[in-house]
Amino acid sequence: MLDNCSYNKVKLMAELSKITWFLEKHAIDDAKKAGDKEAESLLRELHKDTSNYLEKLQKQVCTVSQ
Repeated sequence: MLDNCSYNKVKLMAELSKITWFLEKHAIDDAKKAGDKEAESLLRELHKDTSNYLEKLQKQVCTVSQ
């Protein structure tokens, strides 16, 4: 059974994973197709940030579970 902190990390991983996937598969391409360079740049930066945080959480969760 997970303690509250571990549960929160897993929940955040799931949510960030959904957001990262959406950015990669839809949002960035849609901004590019619309010709909105500012939005595309922002979404690429957001994708990079969410990916980094997702990786950090994954490392934390794997360390705790070992």
